[in-house]
This record gives sequence, structure tokens and C-alpha cells, in this order.
Amino acid sequence: MSYTGYQMTFPVIKIKHKHFGGVHIVGTNSHDELYVGDDGQLHYRNMQCGDESGRSKEDGYIFEGIDNGYSPYPAVEFVTLDGLIDIITEQAKLSAEREKKLRNMMKDIWREYEDECENSIKDGYVHS
Repeated sequence: MSYTGYQMTFPVIKIKHKHFGGVHIVGTNSHDELYVGDDGQLHYRNMQCGDESGRSKEDGYIFEGIDNGYSPYPAVEFVTLDGLIDIITEQAKLSAEREKKLRNMMKDIWREYEDECENSIKDGYVHS
């Protein structure tokens, strides 16, 4: 069954840390959680650190929106399935790049440790 002129769209919910900056799409971090509070509002929580949005003025996170030209408030962006696939692809690339950098950093640290151990042995003592 096909409906012409209708295309389902998906919300791209972004969150920003008020103190540290940095905006990310909710769901791209394994510690992200969205929940409906007892006030009936949608809230974000970082399950790793327990910080969240909108429950008190001390909360560190705020939702980030776009100016859609007609709403007086920042709006949540909606994208088509093709747009969502593009976002997923970009996020996968970023994740792979971060993992590669981390692996290279760990290799460098290990090489430095090995060099230090070899030098210690040459000097006649071993660090514990």
C-alpha cells in the first residue's frame, strides 16, 4: 500500500551539556536515556554520571534545537529515512575514527612502557 505525498520522518533529538559544551544526538552514547518524568515532560539522563535535563536549575544538560523559521522556540529536527541513514553512517564513521585514535594511543603507551622496561633492564634494575 502506497501513500503519495506522505513520508514518515524521525526526530533527531540533540542534547548539550551546559557547562562543558558539546552537542550529541541522543542514542549515540551508550549512557543516554530518555524518560517521561512525573511531570509528564520528556527528560534526558546520562546514566553514567546521573546528570540530567530539566529537573532542576543545577542540571547540566539542555535539549538543543533548530530554528525552523516559524516556531518561537528551538524545534527538534525531523529527517526522512534517507536522512536518518546518513546520520547513522556519519556517526559510525566518527565512532570508528575515535576507536582508531584510542587504539593508536594505547599502542604508543605500550611502546613507551616496553622501551622504559628495556632501558631499566639495561641499567640493571627493574621497576615494579
